[in-house]
Amino acid sequence: MKKLYEFLKVKLCYRTYWRQWFLLLVIFLVSLSNFAQSQQYSSIEEVKKLNYELFEEIGFDENQMNHVCRAIYSTQKRASYLAENGVSPNKVNLDQQFKSLMLRALSEEEFKKFESIRHKLK
Repeated sequence: MKKLYEFLKVKLCYRTYWRQWFLLLVIFLVSLSNFAQSQQYSSIEEVKKLNYELFEEIGFDENQMNHVCRAIYSTQKRASYLAENGVSPNKVNLDQQFKSLMLRALSEEEFKKFESIRHKLK
């Protein structure tokens, strides 16, 4: 441990390698940010393609799948829009809006089935 401390002390403090370490840290954070943004859906069709088997498994027909995919995509877009504009997205409010969108096409029983598999969505 002492050798590591001495190495960091010499390399980072005395020899001005701290600029290179700082640059590496910035590059890492930027790439991490890009990766996090790429985890969002790019279209309604992508939502459907990634989760088609899961929706079939719980018995959704094509119309229900389309409606569920629209609800998922619009909720994700709404949350990202709020976050980009400096507003903290309120999870409770987003969940209520999502539930009201879902209940337009699904019964309470079907919505409960969906909620039971929601953690498996890709």
